[in-house]
Amino acid sequence: MDDDVVWARTGGTLELFEDVRVPHSLGPLYSAITTDLGIDVNDAEYKVMGRAPYGQPRFVDRVRSLIEELPGGQFRLDLRYFDFLTGTRMFSDDRCRLFGAPPRQPEIDLGEFTKDVARSAQVVLEGILLGKARWLHEQVRVPRPCLAGGVALNLREGRELFVQPAASDTGAALIALLDADHALHASVTRWFGDHVRSGWASSPITQNGCVRVMSHPAYPNPVPVHAVMERLGDAMATPHHEFWPDDVSLLDPRVADAARIHGPRQVTDLYLLALAVRHEARFVTFDRAIALEAVRGAKAKHRLVL
Repeated sequence: MDDDVVWARTGGTLELFEDVRVPHSLGPLYSAITTDLGIDVNDAEYKVMGRAPYGQPRFVDRVRSLIEELPGGQFRLDLRYFDFLTGTRMFSDDRCRLFGAPPRQPEIDLGEFTKDVARSAQVVLEGILLGKARWLHEQVRVPRPCLAGGVALNLREGRELFVQPAASDTGAALIALLDADHALHASVTRWFGDHVRSGWASSPITQNGCVRVMSHPAYPNPVPVHAVMERLGDAMATPHHEFWPDDVSLLDPRVADAARIHGPRQVTDLYLLALAVRHEARFVTFDRAIALEAVRGAKAKHRLVL
């Protein structure tokens, strides 16, 4: 399974330059540190980044010993320090010995040790991600590399480095449809042309997400807000389009099973899925990992992965 993948667009195609296979992933590395600091994993990793400015990078060398950087943007976790493959914890006893302290219990107050580990982890993470971006730039000389995904959202954005605002489907299909330079524009346009007569819908969330992302100054092909709104208005001005108000709530136990929503990055996608279920339609998405069981009544027919 690929977990860290680098693609580049050349002409109208995507070219795979490099991939890192599970379990050697930055995600488990950051999740292990999150758990080690007594913070909820797969939900509150952002709190590690929030603590980092208050600490000192005195554990940088120890954090670096958890992961080995290799040529060509590759890296490998030292699996001696992790237990997520065979055990019930993210980390192993070797990690405790490496840092000279046991994992923090959630009820224990934060101390300087916790803040210093967070700062050190942030230094190492940013070094690896920025190094990967520089390597990609050397390979393809793109003016604006893009990083996407949960770990990338913990990176301080550089001026010429586009960090995708949210790795969810808040208008992603609309963006691909409206942006002729989008890597998936051709395939989405073909699908849309084949199915548009069956009807399509948008909502305030997808519309606003489309405008926000396409007009972002760091977007690869930024468009002024008024121009995006004009494109979107033209697409909606057809008899096949239907507007759906945001009239369901994930707080309603009849709509969603809150116990099956495991992190903040799932919320928007699951909301749009719930909206599709309400209207007996399909949620068109690029994400294969949406948990149908989190939305009451959701079946495979309510989700279409392009």
